[in-house]
Amino acid sequence: MNNVSLQIVLVLLLMSSGLFASNAAPLYEKFNCEGGYFSVQVPKEWARTEQGHPYGDMTKVYGVKLSGPEERDGAAATISLLYYSGEKFFTDHRQYINTRLNSMVREDYNDKKEMAPVVVAGLRGVTFTMKTFELVSRSSERHIPPKPDDGSRIYEIVPPSKKVIMAERFIVLPAGKGFFVLHYRAPVDAAGEYRKIFEDVAGSFQPHIQ
Repeated sequence: MNNVSLQIVLVLLLMSSGLFASNAAPLYEKFNCEGGYFSVQVPKEWARTEQGHPYGDMTKVYGVKLSGPEERDGAAATISLLYYSGEKFFTDHRQYINTRLNSMVREDYNDKKEMAPVVVAGLRGVTFTMKTFELVSRSSERHIPPKPDDGSRIYEIVPPSKKVIMAERFIVLPAGKGFFVLHYRAPVDAAGEYRKIFEDVAGSFQPHIQ
């Protein structure tokens, strides 16, 4: 057997054993929400945060935020899977939607948003999209041109942050006394790359309250 044939055989063996996987197809594993509110399949390699959720200082929120790799601009794609308990600040899912639509960082503020009906794992809710922006911090850089003959020097200061336009999608599902939020956010230029992952995650979502 020549070297080329041997390499082909080794690749086929690795693929059949599960040790060889394409970067375009992330591996998933089951995540169980604290409190037992839901379970879902999440990308194994994405970072996870189970605290510090939006508005969590004003109401009880359970779930996880997943962070993917950062893009060139330093803005990471994120997927949040949360249950808002319906206590204190948000007593109705419509209040949550209005708060998000009136966000200070919304980019398409003049666009009228339509709520489209959606069904996820038997729960009926609404979905909507919008564009926001993120100011990505970066180290200040200076470009120093050649020193002029008169001995003076000119500095070009680069702003300490860059505005990155983000594409967002929300799925809001009333359940029990509260509601679920399935949220996807990514830089506009890379949104298509991560949208399939969000669809996979949302498709595996299993609520444990109705």
